[in-house]
Amino acid sequence: MFYIFSIPQFASEKMADFSFREVHGDLFEDSDPTDALAHCVSQDLRMGKGIADIFRKKYNGIPELKSQNKEVGQVASLRRDDRYIFYLITKLSAYGKPTEADFEKSLAELRKLCEEFGVKGLSVPR
Repeated sequence: MFYIFSIPQFASEKMADFSFREVHGDLFEDSDPTDALAHCVSQDLRMGKGIADIFRKKYNGIPELKSQNKEVGQVASLRRDDRYIFYLITKLSAYGKPTEADFEKSLAELRKLCEEFGVKGLSVPR
């Protein structure tokens, strides 16, 4: 199951134009191939379990992500074909727990990146 967010084309548009829907299906098979994808990771970019492991295997790029030197509360990104892949860094290590404040910081940065890159659709795991 995953969520699809439709993002207003211009930053000046009202958030009322923002919409999302829940989709029962496979994030990688059933999302629009031009939608950006986003998920949460730890700063160590270990990504050894769950959906993070699938992202790691499918999109590779660990050295590219690490070279961005992002910290908790920030977002690392990859560009693969016609889509962006966003990695919200919400905790320090794979064994840690994210705080609400760090999650919110990552979401705020994700919004800025979506606006900067002109992202119109974003799919995220539930």
